[in-house]
Amino acid sequence: MEKWLKISADDHLSLVELPSSLDDSCSSFLNGCYRELDCDTIEIVRVSQFDVFFKGFCPVLIIDECGKLKDKRCNSLCSLFYAAPFDFIVGDALLGHRVGPDIFPFTVEQYRTFVDTICSVFSNLKF
Repeated sequence: MEKWLKISADDHLSLVELPSSLDDSCSSFLNGCYRELDCDTIEIVRVSQFDVFFKGFCPVLIIDECGKLKDKRCNSLCSLFYAAPFDFIVGDALLGHRVGPDIFPFTVEQYRTFVDTICSVFSNLKF
């Protein structure tokens, strides 16, 4: 099991456990993503604005590919760092990073540093 940072649309940050993204059968990882994001199709989007927090990495968000069609709530934190004001993210998201074609979680320490920094700037976030 791996720990991933879940950034909820209700401004709640939490660590969730998902099966390894490198398992022989990635279906268990995908099923975990579907469960956490309440979806049946995921999309992986680059979040270059998170580079400032994770130097040397390629940060990505795993999101519900059809979230806008389902009228899900806007995820203000993810939208701010994604492509504001030109586009936005809806629903919950999982934060990780890309290495080649693979997606990995950050370490718990990296997540904690990120959360501490974000929470010091945005006082309404909860961890």
